[in-house]
Amino acid sequence: MFTILIPVLKQGFLESQLCWLSKQTYRDFTVIAMDAFYRHTRYQPWVSKQYPFQFHHIPLVHNIQFPKRCDYSIKNNLALLSPTNEFLFLSDTAYVAPNFAKVVSDYVLNSRFVAFDSTTVLYNAYDQGRHQLDLNGQTNELSRPTLLFDRKTFFYILNGFDEATTYCFEVDSIFERMVNTGHKVSPEKGVVFHILHDPAMNSFGKFWKKPCEKCEALFPRWKFEMAMDTKEFPMVGDTESMGQMTFVDRTLGIPMFQCPNCGFGGCYEPALYGELIMRERLTEAPQSALEGRVGRNLGKVYETMVSKVDSDISAKMAFLRTTY
Repeated sequence: MFTILIPVLKQGFLESQLCWLSKQTYRDFTVIAMDAFYRHTRYQPWVSKQYPFQFHHIPLVHNIQFPKRCDYSIKNNLALLSPTNEFLFLSDTAYVAPNFAKVVSDYVLNSRFVAFDSTTVLYNAYDQGRHQLDLNGQTNELSRPTLLFDRKTFFYILNGFDEATTYCFEVDSIFERMVNTGHKVSPEKGVVFHILHDPAMNSFGKFWKKPCEKCEALFPRWKFEMAMDTKEFPMVGDTESMGQMTFVDRTLGIPMFQCPNCGFGGCYEPALYGELIMRERLTEAPQSALEGRVGRNLGKVYETMVSKVDSDISAKMAFLRTTY
């Protein structure tokens, strides 16, 4: 009936997730895990195990040509691989309650969108060996919501996750764009729990080309995090070099940067970009290599996949590698 898509960028959680999903009271769903550690995990016995749902374990597919700190195109690729019209993304550190799939199926049957608020649970409450989670370790902190999509909305209206702005900061604007489209999103709590993973296990950013040392020094991650809090990017450091990299985007009218050395770039004021999305009701991701911002027209990619590519997941995977 629907598909659960899991981008696996951290080690040590996928086996537990499959174990938890096996305990679902409703089992008419498919799971696709795009695993960055595929070469190491593909021969593990739990990967080839028979599950009460259809399971596909596939390697990471993404664009390795452009420098970046994170890559939401992985989620777009997973959406393109979904065999069902409805799908959702499950974090690779998420635990779901036994009634999670049943709740999702009810929303699917009623053609309604839902945002599952993820309650954060401390890492020491997670027992990897026994695949258990002590819910007494819950905190008051909420993670980004898990959204249920359909193909039409995702590919043609939202145009997927913004693959471009993530070149400069980690901001997922898909929820804001969902609101901008006028869709009523029902809130749901108590069925998704996000494990606050051990930073030592964080392999984020390990699998793609990184920015060069020059722009990494001028545009480090902490500056973007500070900009989210202060609404202003801290212009400190080599002001001459920074001036050579920055400009105002003629289309968006906001400050951008692009490194002439490695090409790394994007909007350097995430709060300002977020305000622009809400004010101008922007929904589509950038679709061209414009001033350091890169995206794909997912609607056209999806149409080509449906009309010219065999439905076998291996054929779809081969096609995805040609879409960048």
